[in-house]
Amino acid sequence: MKWVLIAILLLTVLVIIIFITKVKIYLDYYHGMDNDHLKVTLKAWGGLIKYKVEVPVIKIDDDSPTIVAEQKVKTGPNENPAAEKVIQEDKS
Repeated sequence: MKWVLIAILLLTVLVIIIFITKVKIYLDYYHGMDNDHLKVTLKAWGGLIKYKVEVPVIKIDDDSPTIVAEQKVKTGPNENPAAEKVIQEDKS
């Protein structure tokens, strides 16, 4: 019975800490010519916890009705990611 009360107390303290934690959200949107890029960064506890999401925004080719997207490809654990362009072609 004693362990159950300790577990409930610890879970309650953890939930209270999560509710009062201040989370900072940074949005970085870049629009240069036809290239768009969105980066969302979440930080908590003074930067101790970080989460970053990079979203490539869709780009439409001016010459044809196709969508151009970039995809990051990693070849190994110590390699730098390479940008690869993917073009979707209209089959009609």
